[in-house]
Amino acid sequence: MKKMKLNTTDLINPFSSLEKNDDSYEIIYADSRDEEIRLQLLKKAQINTHMARWYYDIDYNQLLWSDGVYGILEIDSTKSGANYETFLNVIHPDDRFIKEETQKSLSIAKHPIEITYRLKMKDGRIKWINEICSADFDQNENPIRFYGIINDITKFKQSESIYLQKEANYKTQIDSFPIAIATYQQGKIIHVNPSGIHIMGAKEENELRGQGLEKFVHNSSLIHFQEKINEVTFRNSSATFEEKLIRFDGSLMNAEITLVHTIEDDNQTIQIIFRDISEQKKTEEALKLSEEKYRLFAILSADVIWTINLEGKVSYVSPFIENCVGYEAKIVIKNIVSKFLSPSSVMSCLIELEEMKSIVLSNMKIEQRKLLLETLGLENNVRWIEVTISSLYDSAYNLIGFSGICRAVTK
Repeated sequence: MKKMKLNTTDLINPFSSLEKNDDSYEIIYADSRDEEIRLQLLKKAQINTHMARWYYDIDYNQLLWSDGVYGILEIDSTKSGANYETFLNVIHPDDRFIKEETQKSLSIAKHPIEITYRLKMKDGRIKWINEICSADFDQNENPIRFYGIINDITKFKQSESIYLQKEANYKTQIDSFPIAIATYQQGKIIHVNPSGIHIMGAKEENELRGQGLEKFVHNSSLIHFQEKINEVTFRNSSATFEEKLIRFDGSLMNAEITLVHTIEDDNQTIQIIFRDISEQKKTEEALKLSEEKYRLFAILSADVIWTINLEGKVSYVSPFIENCVGYEAKIVIKNIVSKFLSPSSVMSCLIELEEMKSIVLSNMKIEQRKLLLETLGLENNVRWIEVTISSLYDSAYNLIGFSGICRAVTK
């Protein structure tokens, strides 16, 4: 049985033609069982010419590198030829076993093997390499050649490292937020930040992780909650609403919930941001009841209750105003007071208001005042009212307007 020797030029660099174009290439090899040495043409997938390639012929014990391998290893091709030990010595000591085990596996592997490892350069720099190795076998399933492509993925790894660092920072920020945040993925809670653990009344995250919505959402709210999740997932958006949640001890709480759709690890993910508004709801109910009592008082009272801003616009007036000036409350509100007063009464109001403002600027307390004003009702009917004026302040004790009561004194 006769073996065909490779062309001398090909032995020096069989990849020389591949470095010049992107065409598919073919390897010619000898079948040792054929007495006349038949040439077989094996078509290989086109290889990106920017990737480095190596080729090892077992029969001839010949290892060949493309120029790209020398470039990645930072070795002068004129001073050093292709050598497996040379390559192995550049691999990071902690990763050499990856390459060694792969070379052993190639003798029996019937499919490509992909590996990732590090190179440690002479100056201490680290390079990341991705390599895909394959083998060809004869009809007796004996390996006749190994070959592979390697790619420098250092920039990708650096970007990945930055991304992972940002992801870690993002998680740290979430965990430090004073509001509760839970991550919901594939029907389960996969993460809850410390604020969420505290609000839900659990001792640690493991008590909440892996649970479905039914564990935390009240039965009466479950369908609506799931509809909201489907909505933000479909629209890739967010939604805010109020629902009842169940604490870890089984007690209920009113919660303001915001759902935000994201993609994490190629999975549809919902960030559930929530806060306990139970006390707020109690306060709102009490305020609502108080306002209702105030409203009834204002309606039934013979005295008219009013408020105006610093520009003199009426911001509120009780319904009984019609008995005083002859106009309905909806007409008076948002109008300037002077529209309903006689010119002389307008002047009296302006003088009084300016004096009150100057007192405020002097950081002095404004005492309650009374004015007798002439109003112009419908068809310029003249009516007289007695007005009691007090100042209005915001939470920072800034003057924001005036309030008081007035009553009809025409008779």
